[in-house]
Amino acid sequence: MPPSRVERLGSAGDFAQWTREHALGGDAVVTESEAAAARELRSALLTMMMAQVSHPNMTEEQVRNAEQQLAHAAELYPVKITLSTAGSSVAGQGRGAAGVLGSVLAGSGSECVGVQRERRRNGRRGRAARRSPTTGWQQCAAAHAG
Repeated sequence: MPPSRVERLGSAGDFAQWTREHALGGDAVVTESEAAAARELRSALLTMMMAQVSHPNMTEEQVRNAEQQLAHAAELYPVKITLSTAGSSVAGQGRGAAGVLGSVLAGSGSECVGVQRERRRNGRRGRAARRSPTTGWQQCAAAHAG
């Protein structure tokens, strides 16, 4: 029997602790509605992650709902893009939970591009790119798994 998961985003306090553990939020005050938004974003990102690797239990309706949730999140949590000859970065814009959620969303977008690029390069479906353990999807997966 698999071990039970610990809900890392179950309350405002849990979400604030998770952001501190991942050096994302400092001492920002987090509300219960922001913790709920984090759980919703995590769920949508996990759905997209499973769809990216062609998980057999994903339905088209689940993917469509996740895409709609992510489009809505992108409107709520803007990101800042920096381009230069030294490189580029994408990060959440703003402070507090909105900045954290924007950063997770930005990291997830980068991860998705990497997965799609690797699939095209390798000609394989269901092969996920290996990236830093602090990118958006992996952060959300880590929070989901405990």
